[in-house]
Amino acid sequence: MTEPYSTVERAKINSDGTLGKWVLEADTLLVPIYGAAAVCKNGYIYVIGGDVYPYQPTTIVQYTQANPDGSLQPWQQTSSMLQQRVNHAAVECQGYIYVMDGNPWKAALNSVGYAQINPDGTLGEWAYTSSNQLGRWIPSAQAYNGYVYVLGGYASGPTATVEYASINPDGSLGE
Repeated sequence: MTEPYSTVERAKINSDGTLGKWVLEADTLLVPIYGAAAVCKNGYIYVIGGDVYPYQPTTIVQYTQANPDGSLQPWQQTSSMLQQRVNHAAVECQGYIYVMDGNPWKAALNSVGYAQINPDGTLGEWAYTSSNQLGRWIPSAQAYNGYVYVLGGYASGPTATVEYASINPDGSLGE
């Protein structure tokens, strides 16, 4: 079984696309986890959900801000999700974080939650929006041009399906 970790490493992205030397950050996550999702926006890094072991999915969201030299400020906790999630996907688009799918009780979810990113890096209250048609875990997700996409993962087995929804002005998703 996978054990949770709290350590954080970083590497500089060089101008040619290669990575510099990896550095172990002095500050660690507040809660050791695995199976979490992560997104970045405006110099903030968010680690969302995950499992705290042994098989204890969580709703917590941990975040930090990157310093100009790439080092990280101490981790903090912000608004928790409405539902426990592990092996899920997350994206940021238009000032909102979206989390989708996952398998917190060894049963695939198809729900989608979202929260607005505040100027100070904290998150607003989480809400549910339109669900995916297919529940899955370990999917990929992307956001582009006002749409959120969820791709692949596992349902009753591996799936190659892609679902998408438009982002409404209030941050909720269309069907």
